Amino acid sequence: MTEAEWLAATDPWTMLKLVEGKASLRKLRLVAVACCLQAWRFLSERPGRIAVGVAERFADGAAGEDELQKAQTDAQIVKDETNPIRRHEFLRMAWDDPRALQAEATHYFASACASVAYPADIAFAVAAEAWSNVSLGLAMTSKNKAAHATEDSVLAGLARDVLR
Repeated sequence: MTEAEWLAATDPWTMLKLVEGKASLRKLRLVAVACCLQAWRFLSERPGRIAVGVAERFADGAAGEDELQKAQTDAQIVKDETNPIRRHEFLRMAWDDPRALQAEATHYFASACASVAYPADIAFAVAAEAWSNVSLGLAMTSKNKAAHATEDSVLAGLARDVLR
């Protein structure tokens, strides 16, 4: 990929695959944190916000593996509790019902918060998972599933800033 192609890229998988093995674990985790911060106003669950903060401190060496694991476990509980399929919300709603989209968005944001605190050795997955979930959550929040590509483009810009 040329520099011009890198600067124009909006696909998270392509961008992250290009830096896999080259970008530091710290920078990959900070990509995940930046993605979650993009959705900060929608993160109402305290464990999710804590997980993002711990992940950022972990990337900077200010939090340990134990704290990261606890944050991930707590955020995972919220992720599971917000799963609209688990709560049978979709059985009562049409797929394009705004309430269904909001339920999905809440779950995607909770998923991003859980993934941002994955263990240190899988930083690539941390970045990819958080990016994907935040992008989907933002698209659902706007009640426009087609907005996913637009959100990916915004997050691609954040990733370029962190990875440079």
